[in-house]
Amino acid sequence: MARPPINRWDSTPSTLMFDPKNNDKKLIGDGWYKIEDEQALSETIRIIQQQMDYARVEIITGPDNQFFGYIYYPFYLNVPVKVVDERTLYVSTIPPYRSAP
Repeated sequence: MARPPINRWDSTPSTLMFDPKNNDKKLIGDGWYKIEDEQALSETIRIIQQQMDYARVEIITGPDNQFFGYIYYPFYLNVPVKVVDERTLYVSTIPPYRSAP
């Protein structure tokens, strides 16, 4: 899941969250948008890399270090994650990137 590519002059995505479908775990959160195709994914990654060349990929883990997925985000952002239940994590929304006027 991720924020979709948005008009560059309005705002741009600042993070991508990957929720693998080959496990019984689930990542949820308000404000995240599903990317349905490879072209949209490539464009979103390109926008993030242009705006934030210091982004990194981290593993999202839950209770007992269980693997839930991945997040691609700028290292300076705090991404709050809360346990909903043993199979579900809530990942808070990250505000979209806005350049200075």
